[in-house]
Amino acid sequence: MSDRAPDESPRAPGGAHDVSAALFQALTRHSRDIISLLDAEGRLVFNSVAAERISGFTLEELAGIDTFELIHPDDREAVRSAFGELLTTPGAVATVTYRYRNKAGGWTWMEALASGHLDDPAVRGVVAHSRDITERKRTEEALRAANERFRQFLASCEEGFGRLGSDGQFVECNDQLAELFGFDGPAALIGLHYSELVFPEDLARFHAHERHRRRGLAAGYTARMRRRDGSECWVRVSSVPLKDEHDAVTGAFLFFTDVTQTRAIEAHLLRAQPAEGGEPALTEPQGPSSWRGAGRALVADGEPIVRNAARRALEQLGFEVEEAADGLEALELVTKHPTGYALALLDQALPLLDGVRALRRVRAVSATLPLLLSTSYSKGELAAALGDLRGCTIVEKPYDRATFNAAVRRACEASSSAR
Repeated sequence: MSDRAPDESPRAPGGAHDVSAALFQALTRHSRDIISLLDAEGRLVFNSVAAERISGFTLEELAGIDTFELIHPDDREAVRSAFGELLTTPGAVATVTYRYRNKAGGWTWMEALASGHLDDPAVRGVVAHSRDITERKRTEEALRAANERFRQFLASCEEGFGRLGSDGQFVECNDQLAELFGFDGPAALIGLHYSELVFPEDLARFHAHERHRRRGLAAGYTARMRRRDGSECWVRVSSVPLKDEHDAVTGAFLFFTDVTQTRAIEAHLLRAQPAEGGEPALTEPQGPSSWRGAGRALVADGEPIVRNAARRALEQLGFEVEEAADGLEALELVTKHPTGYALALLDQALPLLDGVRALRRVRAVSATLPLLLSTSYSKGELAAALGDLRGCTIVEKPYDRATFNAAVRRACEASSSAR
């Protein structure tokens, strides 16, 4: 054991010792890291004052102690092995992580960067720079636990899940997503660009959604997508952007719900006989309607088959119809022509901007425009969401022609009486 005082710096050669000692103490006194010198047996020859703050032991209590006695038994062998390499390999450097016993009887996680200097007569030992990483370890453990809970959630949820990187490629997904698109497990999707699941003729709409996502906005939309074998499926996509600490978009969480069967049932309910040109039409009412509309109507719906059916029904009532595929497009059209529309029909589940929010913004642009909100939910469920929105008529889906025509008439007549 060294007879050097515990708070004395390692002795410098010659008469320079006093200056060297003062300089060494000045350099290490306020360091957050522990700077230690150990002899070839692993005994502590010197510790900087940070050792007292981190371990709770005084420098006198640590002086000359076998440092391995304070290392957790489960970590001791790995640290001994690294220490042995430093003794036998001149110039070697090692980094080790271990638990170190503190005076309170607990364990402090430490990370040490050590280098061997046995062949240096001014040192003759191993120099270690050690820091307390307990908080980092706790954070890592909490993150691992959170990731494990998230993986369990993804494994148990019915929806397909995919995480996109900033380049639009899948970096993570669950089994359900692979099954939905016909891939042999999640690994087959990793590295695949999201656009490869889109039919070429739908790319323009896909890029519109991508621009929205890259702006850091959450979105929900229904889209036709392509399975691995080339077959078609319809999915409801919920997109949640991921951002870094500077609010820059780094990717997205995507959740996919297969609505292929639901869409087929809705299409069947919406049509009775194919109309001219092969497009679906709404079920005809019993008896002709005497009420007629006039002017330009706007139909906004993310489902092409539903949008086309509503367009035909409005045209048969006498309206000229323009279409929008999402809420932002609908709002943009009304904003450009605030007095140019006689009616606006928006679906509650519009992509990019949902129907309720879109209607509120449309109402701010035009105070008297007749508004209809089509929805698969009950009117009661939407009452709270609509709140004090004036002049909005709800039409529930699936609806037949009579129901649809009656709702259009009520909206137009209510708007006329309010003027």
